[in-house]
Amino acid sequence: MDDKRQQRPPRRRRRGSGVITLLVSVLVIAVGGMMAYWYLASTAANAALERASSAAFANTRIDCSERRIEGFPFRLTVGCGTVSATRSDLVGELAGLAADAPLLTPGSVKADFRSPLTLNAPGNGLALTVSWSQGSAAASAWLDGLRDFSAAFLALNVETGVDGPLPLSAVTAGAVEGAATPQDSDIYRFQAAAERLSLTSNGGLTLPEMDIDLALRALDFGSTLGTDPRETVLTWLRRGGTAEVEQFRIGTGGATVSADGTLSLDTDGLISGALTVRYTNLQALASLIETLRPDMRQQIEPALAMVTAMSVPVETEDGPAHQAPILIRDGVVAFGIIPFTTLPAVRL
Repeated sequence: MDDKRQQRPPRRRRRGSGVITLLVSVLVIAVGGMMAYWYLASTAANAALERASSAAFANTRIDCSERRIEGFPFRLTVGCGTVSATRSDLVGELAGLAADAPLLTPGSVKADFRSPLTLNAPGNGLALTVSWSQGSAAASAWLDGLRDFSAAFLALNVETGVDGPLPLSAVTAGAVEGAATPQDSDIYRFQAAAERLSLTSNGGLTLPEMDIDLALRALDFGSTLGTDPRETVLTWLRRGGTAEVEQFRIGTGGATVSADGTLSLDTDGLISGALTVRYTNLQALASLIETLRPDMRQQIEPALAMVTAMSVPVETEDGPAHQAPILIRDGVVAFGIIPFTTLPAVRL
C-alpha cells in the first residue's frame, strides 16, 4: 500500500469577492467625488457672497448676515439672517432668505423670503415697507443668462406712507404671482395675476377689491432673458416688440372686463394692434369710474351709449357679456370705426 499523500486541489478564489471589491471602490470614489463637488460648490457660493459684500455688483452692494451654507451632499442651501442691498441713495433690507439648489441638476434654484422688506430712499422721500405671510421664487439659468423665473406671495401688504412720492399710500392683495417662461425657439410667455387687490390713494380713496389676470406671448423675443432681464425686455421693445395678448381680465365691483388680441410697439414708441374686448355689467363700470371721478359721469354717458350700440352679446366664463373690437393704429384708439382717444408714445 502506497503512502502517497493525496494532494488537495488549490482553493479557488470566490468570484463574488472581486465584484464586492469593485463596488466598494466605486462607492468610495463616488462619495469622495460628491464630497469634493459639494465642497467646491459651497466654497464658490461663499466666495460670491464675500465679493458681493466687499465690492459693488451692478452698482449694488449686497450683504448677507448670519450666513450659513448647508445641504450636504446632494443640495446646496444658502441662508441669510438678513439681506441688505445698497445702491446710490436706495437702501433695502430683507428680514431673511433661504436659497436651495440641487447639485445634481445645476442651474436651478428656489428661494423662500422672510417678511418684511423695507426700501428707503431719503433723497426722494421714499419709505416703503412690504410684508407677506409666505413668499417664494424659483429660477433657472445657464451660461447665456436667466432662462425662466417665477415668484408668488400670499397676504401681500405694501405701505408707502401718505406723504411719499408714490400716488398710492397702500396696496394689499390676497395673492400675487408672476412668471416668465420660454416657449418654442424665440417666444417668451409673461404671466401676472393678483387676487383681492386693493389700492388706496394718497388722498385716502380706497378702490373696491379687484382680481387681475394677464398673460401674453412676446414674439421674436429670443431664447433667454440674459444676464440683465430688464435690459433684455427694453431691447425687445425698442426694436418693435410684438405681443400676443392671450388674456387680460379685470374683475371688480360686480363687473368684469377682458381682452385678447395682438399689440405691437414701433421704434417711435407708438402702439398699434387689435383687441377683442368683452365686458359685463357696464353700469357697474360706470359707477366705479364715478367713484374715482365724480365729475366724469355726464362725460362718459355718450361713450357708454356708443359702446352698448356697437357691442354684440356673447357667453363667457363670467356669464352673459357683450363683445366689441378695439383697433389701435399709431396710438389712435378706435371703438369699431370711431376714434375716441389717443395713447401717448412710450418712452424707453
